[in-house]
Amino acid sequence: MLTLAAKEIGLGNLNEKFHCGGGGMDKLNKWQLHYLSQSLTRAKRLEKQREEVYEELYKTITYPAMRLDSTIEGLQSHATDAQAIRIIDLQRRYDKRIQREYDRHVRWRGILEWVDDHDREILIRYFQKKKYVQPKIISRVLFKIENRLIEEEQRIEQERNKKAISDFQKHQEKERSFGRKIVAIESLESVIPKSDEEKRNRRQEKMRRLFTQGR
Repeated sequence: MLTLAAKEIGLGNLNEKFHCGGGGMDKLNKWQLHYLSQSLTRAKRLEKQREEVYEELYKTITYPAMRLDSTIEGLQSHATDAQAIRIIDLQRRYDKRIQREYDRHVRWRGILEWVDDHDREILIRYFQKKKYVQPKIISRVLFKIENRLIEEEQRIEQERNKKAISDFQKHQEKERSFGRKIVAIESLESVIPKSDEEKRNRRQEKMRRLFTQGR
């Protein structure tokens, strides 16, 4: 069983409802921006607790026990290899969780680059430092971010469309090239002279027909 500390930092439940790093351009709201702004803090905290978590995992290993008396309950044999695989998997998932937090931090830094220095300070103050900002001011900055997000989505969609068109054109060119090769091969076969063996077989066939007619 995992200790409460290990569960609190994610090994008990690694299925997170929010993913906003690396992949897709999800619509951002205040809660999501706050979540992104704290990602670096979470990543460093998880890294700091990593050794403690690993140590707790090692303590969960149960070594094989030989059953000396069938009447004694509780002495069971546990496969250490299966336990080792489980621990390695949990460690890998924990490391991936740390990496996701760093990816979210990169996403946060990218959003800060969308605005000017003044608005950047407002975002850092409100989301990252959790200090008060007048609602109308933060709403104005969020409106700018929303517009920039729409522009980014349109740009990404255009790039995807261009790539799809390019891939389709390459596929068509391959098909046309293959068709030209087939036609060239058929044309070449039509002009290649018959082999000597084919000529000999044809003469023999003529001789057989003449011999049959002569009889």
